[in-house]
Amino acid sequence: MDGDSDGFGAGAATSSCNPIAGSVTSSGDCDDSNNAINPAAAETCNSIDDNCDGNADNGITFLDYYVDGDSDGFGAGAATSSCNPIAGSVTSSGDCDDSNNAINPAAAETCNNIDDDCDGNADNGLTFLNYYVDGDADGYGAGAPTSSCDPIAGSEPLDGDCDDSDANINPAANEICNSIDDNCNQLIDDADPSTTGQPVWFADLDNDGFGSNTPIQACIQPANTTLDNSDCNDSNTAVNPGANEICNGIDDDCDGDVDDDDASVVGSTVWYADADNDNFGDAAISQSSCVHPTGFVNNDSDCDDGDATINPAATETCNGVDDDCDNQADEGLAFLTYYVDSDGDGFGSGSGTSSCNPLSGQVTSTGDCNDGDNSVNPGISSDTCNGIDNDCDGSTDEDATFSNYYVDSDSDGFGNGAATSSCAPVAGSVTQDGDCNDNDNSINPGATDICNNVDDDCDGTTDENAINIS
Repeated sequence: MDGDSDGFGAGAATSSCNPIAGSVTSSGDCDDSNNAINPAAAETCNSIDDNCDGNADNGITFLDYYVDGDSDGFGAGAATSSCNPIAGSVTSSGDCDDSNNAINPAAAETCNNIDDDCDGNADNGLTFLNYYVDGDADGYGAGAPTSSCDPIAGSEPLDGDCDDSDANINPAANEICNSIDDNCNQLIDDADPSTTGQPVWFADLDNDGFGSNTPIQACIQPANTTLDNSDCNDSNTAVNPGANEICNGIDDDCDGDVDDDDASVVGSTVWYADADNDNFGDAAISQSSCVHPTGFVNNDSDCDDGDATINPAATETCNGVDDDCDNQADEGLAFLTYYVDSDGDGFGSGSGTSSCNPLSGQVTSTGDCNDGDNSVNPGISSDTCNGIDNDCDGSTDEDATFSNYYVDSDSDGFGNGAATSSCAPVAGSVTQDGDCNDNDNSINPGATDICNNVDDDCDGTTDENAINIS
């Protein structure tokens, strides 16, 4: 019988000339309930006899595994043999501290008093130096040395500091002029041939603080010397680089330039350009020089150096220009107020413009109340009846004759109702009133009363002129 259908059966054989369902002709299956186990199966690492040869895991490679507690690739302790990797274990052993992954046979030895590479020695193969306490942190120490493979805080591998409290004093320092053995060679200042920074002194024959001769290096100033060698005349105390260049034909300040050739010259005259040749200069264009330059004058009072008629000596004229350069234009001239006269009637309006010259289209008389109509202005003698203030006196039609007008609805020459005062006829109105029926033109104060039982003449009586017939 082949219970797991893997081609191999187990149990007692049944002889038959025909195939038997569920049975095969090959036997030897040692676990007929698992088709992965039979004589043809490959042996795997699972502690099971997969190929039914009577041995489990035979023919498979087994390795020794060691617990790797710090996961650095190296284990420690007793080995465990296994054909499969073991979690948390590795095949390399020799870790001398399996709780620190920086310590193992592959680690580099460092200066820490620890056997980092597990070779049984701490700090082996490292370079040790002698360190000296450096009290002033200048790179040089003093006193007894301490051997170490690591730098020691506050110490240096160089000794020889003769003053370990001053960082400016050590074997590498420059000897300078300060009465101190700066470089610790027991020689001070000028006694030490390596001294640097000594002042260079020069002979000062005129004692003006500037010298000019052969230099002398010394920490202490020799008599009659100075630190400067730029004096161009060491026999004249008034000539030296500290002097002012003045107009005298001499290079006073020793810069190689004389008088006007020297931009620093003092005491020279300030000249101003006179472009219009009116003997008055332009304050905006000037130059200082010892010699009077052509085209310049020694005053700056011209306010327009492009016009010879404008200068402080000119006479002021009416032109809107400051002719005499006193910061006032047209001063002292007669000014009138001009008003725009748009209608040419001799009277203007609006705000006036003050001018010492007549202004085109403007007059000196104002008060025009309609500058677009030359029939309206203060020069009109009398107002006319037109509803306009012709004479600009603030009143309309005040010189015209006014009458009362009454509405005449029946056009019979007589009106009634409230009067309308007007200096001109009013359409549909007349100057006579008293019409007692303004809808009948046969009835008005000018009609004759007739016998009709109507007050035809509006006298308040009816038929008073008719003949009574009985």
